[in-house]
Amino acid sequence: RDAEGGLKRAAEEARFLRAALDRAPVLAWSLGPDGQVIWANAAYRDRFAPPAAELPDHRIPDAFGHVLEEVPLTARAGGSRRRVSAPGPQDGEAHWFEVSETVGPGGERLGFALEADDLVAAEASLRRFIETLTETFAHLPIGLAVFDKNRRLGLFNPALTDLVKIDAVWLAGRPSLRDFLERLRETRQMPEQKDFAAWRRKLGEIEEGAREGAFEENWVLPSGKIFRVTGRPHPQGALAFLFEDISTAIQLERRYRSELELSQATLDRMEEAVAVFDTSGMLVFVNSAFEALWGLDPMARLDGPGVAEVTELWAERCRPSRVWARLREFATGAEARASWTDAVETREGRTLQVLVAPLPDASALVVFRSPSEERAALAAAQSGPEARSAPCGEDAPIEDRAGSSDQLAVQRSDAVARQPAAGCLEVLPLGRGHPGLRKDQRVQGVGERRSVHGGD
Repeated sequence: RDAEGGLKRAAEEARFLRAALDRAPVLAWSLGPDGQVIWANAAYRDRFAPPAAELPDHRIPDAFGHVLEEVPLTARAGGSRRRVSAPGPQDGEAHWFEVSETVGPGGERLGFALEADDLVAAEASLRRFIETLTETFAHLPIGLAVFDKNRRLGLFNPALTDLVKIDAVWLAGRPSLRDFLERLRETRQMPEQKDFAAWRRKLGEIEEGAREGAFEENWVLPSGKIFRVTGRPHPQGALAFLFEDISTAIQLERRYRSELELSQATLDRMEEAVAVFDTSGMLVFVNSAFEALWGLDPMARLDGPGVAEVTELWAERCRPSRVWARLREFATGAEARASWTDAVETREGRTLQVLVAPLPDASALVVFRSPSEERAALAAAQSGPEARSAPCGEDAPIEDRAGSSDQLAVQRSDAVARQPAAGCLEVLPLGRGHPGLRKDQRVQGVGERRSVHGGD
């Protein structure tokens, strides 16, 4: 009875195991010593050996004995793993499987296979995506270096090797982030670091800033080049660094700002009050004479006042005139415009000539001048004894050009009166400051006078 009970339990266990394997979502089979399939579960049989009524004793084929393609995989615990492409008996199309084989307790070989079509398709799509990115990065003028979560270089583009002058073979060895930065320091492709302890702290700051997405610096190299270095976090703990050569852009910006300062200083030397409105009617420029004439500095605001606000202020300080309405229409007009002049009178009785003209970029130029002051200055210059006797030479005294407009008019007319037959040229230094300074921070140069005598 005990033996019968044991056999019964064993038979039930065998039926259970067969039923479990038949319902498993995996292909399973067993190979005998002769290499023939001696058993297969339902999933294997349904796919490769469907039952045939005319051949009740047909053999189960070895579907993975001869495959179209095979890719070895990392083995596990005494078995073998491979990815194979095998044709289907029904549709004839190739399908991918991950096959694992191991030795059974009786010496037979047990095999298991999972479908891998989706996995292979996903890997192919990923490869195409990486190839596309690589092709895109290869044409970028910005150097790219991506470090994985272990801070090893995983990706770089050709522009990086051109910018930082590091051999691509060395970069292909996947150096660490710290080794990469050390190489930049050795090749003088980053700012000089004389203090080694400060340099080590700098490495930590760079990595920490990149991880938080807040690292962005302009590196001034010993060679004079300027790199903009940006660090950004990437998924799964990776870090990406962008290296951009902005030397040309910085030079153009400095030159542009220098030219702006030169233009501002030049116009500040003029006696006439000058204002410029852009195409939208916003005030974008005034000179020192404008501020002195109207007693205000409208450019102190981040956004300049509009033409309506400025003309309203002018109208309050002058007697009623149609000039302001005409000026508002001119400053905001889009059609072709011609220059015109007019005159206004302030509340104090001072007459000002107004010149309004279009600029090449469609902005509007407004110039205020006082004829009475100019005539008075000219008369004073012609009647003064020093004006008729003083030579036009290097030792001739001259007041600071930051002085009043009357003095400047006297000096200019004085030079003309003294030299009727020869030219007298005055060279004045312009008040140019650092390009980054605001208008009220510019350092005004002291006027110096030089004379040049020449023939006709």
